[in-house]
Amino acid sequence: MRSQSSILIAVAVLGASVSSVDAQTPARLESGARVRLVAPAIPVGEQIVRIEGTANDTLVFRSERYPVTRSLALSEISSVDVSLGQRRRTARGALIGLGTGVMAGAIVGYMTFEPCEGWCMFEPTTAGGSAAWGGLGGGLLGLVAGTTIGFLTKTERWQRVHTRTTVGVSPAGGGVIAVSHKF
Repeated sequence: MRSQSSILIAVAVLGASVSSVDAQTPARLESGARVRLVAPAIPVGEQIVRIEGTANDTLVFRSERYPVTRSLALSEISSVDVSLGQRRRTARGALIGLGTGVMAGAIVGYMTFEPCEGWCMFEPTTAGGSAAWGGLGGGLLGLVAGTTIGFLTKTERWQRVHTRTTVGVSPAGGGVIAVSHKF
């Protein structure tokens, strides 16, 4: 039994470390990458761009809102963030809606409880029962509303890329010197 617990703990730790290593993988400026460029020369509404390429110390890009190929020197760029992808928040919205609906419905059910007089088949007989029915109804409404709102909400994760140019000089053989740069 003790070895099973050790195995489960080891698997959990390994899974957590693999996911954290994947999250720390550095983003790269590649052709076709969706990035957010912050520079004085780029208006706020045109900062989301697609990289067309790089040349020496220049970044060539095309804005999503203003589809004309432009270039900008790296020295003019304040910051570059690479998109790690967009995703919807359906599950998160569903959970928030469900929790909020259950709480609100239970409170309303408890506050509006009145004892039943006469023939009472489906009506709650206590304030707690009224809170339970209110929580169930509110939870269902909150679940539907939260799921819908979460589905309609898209978020995007960004990772900062350092734009300092690193220049490397190395002998290429035969008296030739190779010069390269990277971000």
